[in-house]
Amino acid sequence: MDRDALLSELEVAPEAFDTTLQYGLQADFLGTFSSAETGKPVIWTPFYWSGKLVEVQKFLARQTEGTLREIGKLTRDFSTYPGRPIEQVTTPIKGILNGGIAHGFFPSVGVNDRSGKGHTYVFPATPHFEAEPGKDIFEKARMIVGCIRHGQYHAEVTKINRPVLLLRALREGRIKPHSYADIEYALLVANRICDYETVPRFSGVWTRPVFIDTPENNAAADVAEEMLRGVEPATGAIEEPEVSELLTRGTFAYTAEQRSIRSAAKIVAKEPFDRMMQLLHSGGALR
Repeated sequence: MDRDALLSELEVAPEAFDTTLQYGLQADFLGTFSSAETGKPVIWTPFYWSGKLVEVQKFLARQTEGTLREIGKLTRDFSTYPGRPIEQVTTPIKGILNGGIAHGFFPSVGVNDRSGKGHTYVFPATPHFEAEPGKDIFEKARMIVGCIRHGQYHAEVTKINRPVLLLRALREGRIKPHSYADIEYALLVANRICDYETVPRFSGVWTRPVFIDTPENNAAADVAEEMLRGVEPATGAIEEPEVSELLTRGTFAYTAEQRSIRSAAKIVAKEPFDRMMQLLHSGGALR
């Protein structure tokens, strides 16, 4: 919305509005750009895309300009394979991927491995329900997928070969206890997606992850499975997934944190996304 229109609609004092705007800009929950039509400042949120994804995809499918066509291609790629490792993404337009992440158009999550090296997994825009990650079903789903992709591509020893089957085994309680489950599944435990069950062993106490059966977690896991099924056959059976995958050893960066990281990058191509928003805002997507 135009800044003046938003200020008028909220009916708050200009000082309070400016303070809130500054907090929002610093936390990457709000952004601004100058309207190409009026020259006035426009305020936007990265959650803008979640309610207009179909409209945006139709808009991109009609574009002939190179940058917008490339954004459309990346959108299709991430829709086909959500959670793609960022190092596998190639694009001829410098900064366009960082720009999409910074704008919230390409949500991403990050997992740091044991050495502290960060790994980023990129998704297409999805619906958004809550500002708090632990209450947002789609953020939880990205969290689950990001952890599994991490084990799929960056495991230290044995990589995950069947992501869908591993998720099903986790949900159905078919992962046996082992000595470092408390490390591998720490992120999912911290976000109340899983819990631990301790099992006495001759060499001490082992743990195994136990999926927390709640409506929210089941909805998130259902969404995560749909994401994982993109290009992978979901048939077959598994007695027990390998226990040496690196799922969540280290720290995790939520989508909002990833926006801040990319916004701080030296090269971030934000202009095409501002332009897309401007065209949608002015009804250009309907023409």
